Amino acid sequence: MLAPDSAYADFAQWSPRGDELLVTVYRGTQPLYAPTPREYGSNLALVELRTGRFKAITDRQGLNNYGRWSRDGQWIVFQSNRYERMRSDSVPLLESLEVYTVRRDGSGMRRLTTNTWFDGHPSW
Repeated sequence: MLAPDSAYADFAQWSPRGDELLVTVYRGTQPLYAPTPREYGSNLALVELRTGRFKAITDRQGLNNYGRWSRDGQWIVFQSNRYERMRSDSVPLLESLEVYTVRRDGSGMRRLTTNTWFDGHPSW
């Protein structure tokens, strides 16, 4: 199977200071909730508006998306299935999403939820 050859950005969020955008970058061309198997995923990234510099915040396989800034702009909360077990057709993707926080530089990642319920679309 060939690897996807495209990407797109989504879910842009202005930083509290207004000088950066937090975006989700999707790899591949399959729909977001396509059934397995898939060569697909997403990561969070920052775009510095003054310079156009692009910096990845997460770097794992799977979905890392719906990032939201903390009020002080130092933390980001997001949903991810980064530690999901191998899924079968009877375990929907939405049940593998958990909530995480990470510093704006990508350090200090912390998992906040661990269960089989839908833990997604977080906000502060």
